[in-house]
Amino acid sequence: WEQRERIGFFPALTQTINAVLLRPTETFSKMKQDGGLVNPLLYYVILGCVSGVVLAFYQMGLQSQMGDFQSKLQHYIPQYQLPPHAFDGGPFGTAGFLGSLLLIPVSCVLRAFLGAAIFHLMLMIVGGATRPLETTFRVYCYAFGTSMLFNLLPCCGALIGIIWGSYILYVGLKEAHGIEGWKSLVAISLPGFFCCILPMILGIAGIAALYAKSGITLPH
Repeated sequence: WEQRERIGFFPALTQTINAVLLRPTETFSKMKQDGGLVNPLLYYVILGCVSGVVLAFYQMGLQSQMGDFQSKLQHYIPQYQLPPHAFDGGPFGTAGFLGSLLLIPVSCVLRAFLGAAIFHLMLMIVGGATRPLETTFRVYCYAFGTSMLFNLLPCCGALIGIIWGSYILYVGLKEAHGIEGWKSLVAISLPGFFCCILPMILGIAGIAALYAKSGITLPH
């Protein structure tokens, strides 16, 4: 990708996608450790915009189908009612849709900087940040920028993209920072722990404490 001026835009793009998806270990072991943030960010934004636009049209099509279903349901069950604009995108549906498309590049830029910062912080926690934030940023952009292409697949494409993107990020951080695999694995797992598992554990503990304080015995 960073040699696109020499080999051409589309060949550079497709070769990078292929290398990151199918040969992540080799690709990130040879990745440039510096060279600025512009190239990886541009790669991430381009692929993020492609997947974001496709997802927006998927959503619009789903809303249209749900609107048709609602009309048929109301025809056969007259008493069935839903709030106005439930499936048509609201009173500003078209304008809102166009506005969401314009915000996709901004969203991509914010996600790139925030995501890279979070994972670099996790690397610092486990002692795996052997290189500067720029290295983590480059790995993040190439890993998740490429995996966002799975969003082009309907239904479960987004889930596949998250899983495969996480694997590529794991390999990329391990190779680019030259660290043990467990450090990279813990670093990419910690955000999910803090955001999902830890609140669930605290919630369960809080409920158990509330029942214990009230003297109610929970069933076994």
